[in-house]
Amino acid sequence: MARPDETPSIAPWCLRPDDAPRNSRPPWMESAPSAAAHATHEGAVDEAPSEAAEPTVPASVHLALVEAHAALLARHEALVAENAALHDRRQQLVAANDALARDAETARERLLVESVPEMVRLACAVASRVVGGELLTDPAIVVGWVREAVAALGDRESVAVSVAPDIAASIPSEEWSDALGSQQSPAVDASLAPGAISVRSGASTVHVSAAARFAAVAADLHADAS
Repeated sequence: MARPDETPSIAPWCLRPDDAPRNSRPPWMESAPSAAAHATHEGAVDEAPSEAAEPTVPASVHLALVEAHAALLARHEALVAENAALHDRRQQLVAANDALARDAETARERLLVESVPEMVRLACAVASRVVGGELLTDPAIVVGWVREAVAALGDRESVAVSVAPDIAASIPSEEWSDALGSQQSPAVDASLAPGAISVRSGASTVHVSAAARFAAVAADLHADAS
């Protein structure tokens, strides 16, 4: 402690003349690092980029992925093989269907061929009944058949016509003039079957009757069917 008669000693750095810089520091602070420098250093540390470590996949996960990939490949190959088998099966079914279609068509054609004679016989039976009914109501229908036979033989003047007794009895003599010319009338031949007519010219003879016409039609139908 200073004595009363002594003037207190003041350290020189405590006295700041008017022209001294405002930011001057005492000597003991000169060696201390400044706060700004410390802040700058800390900022530099904070701003330095940090290197991130690469993530690593665990071995168990990697093995699981490999096994899943192998399973997918195996499933893909199985599906490809299954698709190929289905394609082959489809081809087999298509071939079998084509064979069945050909067999059905062959059977249909064979059935038609085999049924033609029966169909012709049935048609002739039906036509015979129809024509027979027409002959009963209009016997002169046979005159037109005789006209066709005479035209087929050629010379009407040299044609000789013979009819069964039932035909001669059912058709008046004047009905024959159109088919035979002038006033000719057919001769009656008792040896002819009922409803039969014989048209002769020299060595040629044409048999005219409903049965003969149906037989000719049946022969034509059989020829067309074959």
